[in-house]
Amino acid sequence: MGSKPISLFSPGTFLLSSISGVIATGAALLALPAARTTHVPVVDLLFTAASSVCGCGLMTISADSFTRFGQMIILVLIQIGGIMVVAVSLMLLSFFLKPGFSSHLMASQLLEFESWGNLRRLLLRLCIAVLAIEAIGALLIMRALPEGATFFDALFQSVSTFCSAGISTFDDTVTLLQNSPMLLLINSALMLIVSLGFIPWFEIIEWLIARARGLRYQFSLHTRVVLYGTFTLLIASTITFWILERDHVLADLRGNTVFLVSLFQALTTKSNGFSAVPGGILQLPTLFMMMIITFIGSAPGSTGTGIRITTFILFLAAVKSALQGKTSVDIRERQIPLDQVFRAIGIVSLSVGWILLITFCLLILEPTVRFLPVLFETVSALSNLGISTGITPHLCPISKALLVTNMIVGKIGSLTLILAMRRREKKKAKFSYPEERIMLG
Repeated sequence: MGSKPISLFSPGTFLLSSISGVIATGAALLALPAARTTHVPVVDLLFTAASSVCGCGLMTISADSFTRFGQMIILVLIQIGGIMVVAVSLMLLSFFLKPGFSSHLMASQLLEFESWGNLRRLLLRLCIAVLAIEAIGALLIMRALPEGATFFDALFQSVSTFCSAGISTFDDTVTLLQNSPMLLLINSALMLIVSLGFIPWFEIIEWLIARARGLRYQFSLHTRVVLYGTFTLLIASTITFWILERDHVLADLRGNTVFLVSLFQALTTKSNGFSAVPGGILQLPTLFMMMIITFIGSAPGSTGTGIRITTFILFLAAVKSALQGKTSVDIRERQIPLDQVFRAIGIVSLSVGWILLITFCLLILEPTVRFLPVLFETVSALSNLGISTGITPHLCPISKALLVTNMIVGKIGSLTLILAMRRREKKKAKFSYPEERIMLG
């Protein structure tokens, strides 16, 4: 009986409502006098709350504008957004309501994972694993922070890194990271762990257990695609960043720091938000490469966003099949269902179209800003990257509101954008229309 109201909402509508509600609540809490050290406009409070929940990291004001209580509110917002609003909501519902078939169906639709079993137990394990990794990360980060830093600063840094938020209690994270190779390594490890998503890690653990027992274990196609795509993209972007910036922003760095910064930037571009180099002085080819990498994003089930690495690889496989004249799409000797192919093409097309639309609007609203910074800011907000060229704090209120909308669309886009927009499926027609070809090319 308790599951009946849930089934009235589509998964996309449910997640969108959850995110919007958390953002509104967070903005209201940040507006409290006890949360601020100075006057902050309403649009900047809303922007900060949205950036925290969506794990974007774009900020129009510094963290010093908030008291420790305000920073704790931001930390909670980052954590909720990192675990995903839907997971938190479904966990609360599973505690207070009897999970019915509709709740399980909603979870499988949102995360595209069919074998859920006990929903409450799975979500509980997921949350415990996230909190444990963040706690270990905080302890390690605490040892790498400069003298005078508190454990709260370390915890904030760990949670923000693992949840791909890119928000820090430190004013100058660039100098902080460049002066601490250990901090670069710890943050890079956290970003790599979270970029793969929880499904590959579950299978990696199962693989290790099977090997210890002398048994054979085969990874699913999803895990193989994620591992292959992630590490191929990581190696390529690390080398490319080093080649493009070795005589520029990397010129003053020495020894292993050059490699660590290049690796860190390749990882953070997958929608983390922290940067070990100033984003405003990067060369144009580097910014363009970063836009491509962040547009692709991380794996499904991770705290990162973007169109997702699996969507990108499926899109490339569809293009390859079209060039080869095939009528089906195959990846590693497996045929992909057509509904997933159409969904991948739809996600890529809608994302590109949305970027063009928001960029067009921002160019109208901000006539004095150059094209590439506006495009980069749009992609950064949609992909929840958080790295900025420095124009965000100077945008007009309407432009900031557009970027807030962009962040929310980016947060739900790769999971439920299509689910939220499509109507309930009608019964399949008992007839088909006659086939007719049109000219292409």
